[in-house]
Amino acid sequence: MFKKITIQADERGLLFDKGSYVKKLMPGTYRLSSSLSLAIVGNSETMLTQTIYR
Repeated sequence: MFKKITIQADERGLLFDKGSYVKKLMPGTYRLSSSLSLAIVGNSETMLTQTIYR
């Protein structure tokens, strides 16, 4: 199964496979296998946000 993830212009994504770092993702839309994990980090002037998809 695949999931569709969108990374906004002010965010960056970190892609992991079974806990091991794979690559950095730039803004855009991606289709990811359900076996992969993704951490999205957004940085604005006032806050740092992090969302983790498994």
